[in-house]
Amino acid sequence: MGPLTPHLLKAGASPDATIERLKSYTRLLIEWNRGVSNLIGRNDEQRVVERHIAESIEPAAWLGPDRGPVAGLWIRRRLPALPLALAGWARAGPWSSPDA
Repeated sequence: MGPLTPHLLKAGASPDATIERLKSYTRLLIEWNRGVSNLIGRNDEQRVVERHIAESIEPAAWLGPDRGPVAGLWIRRRLPALPLALAGWARAGPWSSPDA
């Protein structure tokens, strides 16, 4: 069991499928961070899973399955949106529009 498995299970995601997607996302995040924009601190690269990915997925358990407007306000335009979407949690809705 990897460090993300408990978080993914609480979020209702399939760990096996989701972890592969999150690995790809993490590689791209670090590559972008080093070459284009400082999205996360350089010191955070070694702990990106614990510091950013797990922390992004954890709220899915307490935000609930309705994925309503409060969740949308919280995740829109922020790092948590992508890991949550990759875990299958952040589904499209009227709150997910970047213009909302």
